[in-house]
Amino acid sequence: MRTCIYVRNGINAMPLNAFCSRDLTTIKILGRGEGKALIFSSAYLPYEATDPITPLLRSLVENSSKANTGLIIGCDANAHHVIWGSSDVNKRGEKLLDFLVSSSLQIMNKGNDPTFVNAKRGEVIDVTLATNNICRNITKWHVSNETTLSDHRYICFRYRINEPIKTVLKRNPRNTDWLSFKKDLKVELGDPKGKLNSIIDIEFEADNIVRAINNAWTNNCPEKKTGAKKVPWWNPDIARLRKETRAIFNDAKASKTLRPMQKSSQNTIKL
Repeated sequence: MRTCIYVRNGINAMPLNAFCSRDLTTIKILGRGEGKALIFSSAYLPYEATDPITPLLRSLVENSSKANTGLIIGCDANAHHVIWGSSDVNKRGEKLLDFLVSSSLQIMNKGNDPTFVNAKRGEVIDVTLATNNICRNITKWHVSNETTLSDHRYICFRYRINEPIKTVLKRNPRNTDWLSFKKDLKVELGDPKGKLNSIIDIEFEADNIVRAINNAWTNNCPEKKTGAKKVPWWNPDIARLRKETRAIFNDAKASKTLRPMQKSSQNTIKL
């Protein structure tokens, strides 16, 4: 396998096996409610192939166009063209551009920061593509300075959905003002009701107690937005190593050589 897509928990996604192969991974993300589905694909265009566009990739683009479904492709194109920021143009780049012109795909790349960097050179060979019907929803496309410990760098962007996102609010009992809770609970409960003469009286009084406790607690434990869960394996040592690795990468990038970075990164990881 030369492609994959990682989907975090909470995203309603399903693989499209008809458009998956060694060099193509495709998933459909289902929209909330009546929201439209969106297709994401990771594509590797084999460097040794005469035609960089595989039949399966052509079929994927044609099918999404017919269905009017939004499609985003992250593509390791192994192709050069100044249109997406490369320093030159090669035959593979010309063939890929010809395909894009005849399709419903738009190039999302901005600028000419290299997406591929090794000890010898840096070049733009990775292309982000999106269909016409959703390309305006993609914003803040950029090549990240985050260290990947790979020849390829992270490509990041935001996708704006048209439907409103509901903010999830939760209460944490640890944040309760218990002194105020006791005072409010006393007010909510009121004076004792005396003797309860029937099962109906007992059930009615139990409901009042539950309601009083709930009202007192919600009044003294404010709702807050839920934050992202911290991963259990992250610790200060990893944070320090990440910072050091990023500094080494920036120094190597400035000096136009990655050999010192590769050696230092390996030593850092062994710690």
